Amino acid sequence: VRVGLDGTIKDRVELPDTLMGRYSSCLNNLMVYNDSPREYAWGQTEHGANPKFGFFVVDSLFQLKEYVRVEEGFEPGYTMDYSGEKMLPWDENSYMIASRFKSVTNQKDNGVRITKYDKISHENLGSVRFATFPQSPYDVFVSCGIPADLKKSADGSLYFAYQTSDSFVRYYVGVAKLDSDLNVLWQRYCLNLSDGHMPNMILSLEEGGLVVSGYERGTIGGGASPTLFYLFFHEDGTGFPETETYVRPYLFYPNPVADEIHMQYSSDVKPLRIDLYDLEGRLLHSQSKDLESIN
Repeated sequence: VRVGLDGTIKDRVELPDTLMGRYSSCLNNLMVYNDSPREYAWGQTEHGANPKFGFFVVDSLFQLKEYVRVEEGFEPGYTMDYSGEKMLPWDENSYMIASRFKSVTNQKDNGVRITKYDKISHENLGSVRFATFPQSPYDVFVSCGIPADLKKSADGSLYFAYQTSDSFVRYYVGVAKLDSDLNVLWQRYCLNLSDGHMPNMILSLEEGGLVVSGYERGTIGGGASPTLFYLFFHEDGTGFPETETYVRPYLFYPNPVADEIHMQYSSDVKPLRIDLYDLEGRLLHSQSKDLESIN
């Protein structure tokens, strides 16, 4: 339905049954599919053991142009998980889709994925996966990632924001910059200190960088208490001093640790040495090789 600013209904179009069956789909948001001419995509995801994603393409008057079913088989060993797919028209020949993924054999192997598709054949032109934080196989909580927003900058870079979490039920904002071939130029994790989901995040491109804003669904005294957050990143991934403490170029786990601690770095971080100090500032250990773990 198209509604005028005065509240009157301008157009009303009823589309056919959904691609996967009348009642088998989760209907998602209306997304831009083409900038010129303006076309929209109405996404939907089939529930089940092997969810499938598809969308209607409609023109600016909401007249149906085509049905599209995207990658029923997804990729070997993985399936698309439903929840808030995001679409971004890239150029006249391709578009991007951000979605959740999970392993068909291990539900803890999951995260978010960006895939580039051909607009004519809808063939997969390449993809990149962002896994959720590492988990112990004995953890009860299964962490997951949820795509939030995609934006294309004037120089042809792709910026991506998403939600992720760890096995201690702590939630994070993930931010990444990629080139047009989906190579990750940098990736950052920003700690959300509460224990609530972040159901809404928006990524905005500003002069000299980008802003990620939204709210977390926290609780106080058993009641909902949303908290707004606003993070600025320069084009190289660094942040203003007031948000710099949230920028995590690496992560370590488990914490606390008993025998061995593991390190995971953002793709643009090239560590040279690890120094370990006690709380008094005394150097306990230093190593300059095998920097993925400390015994």
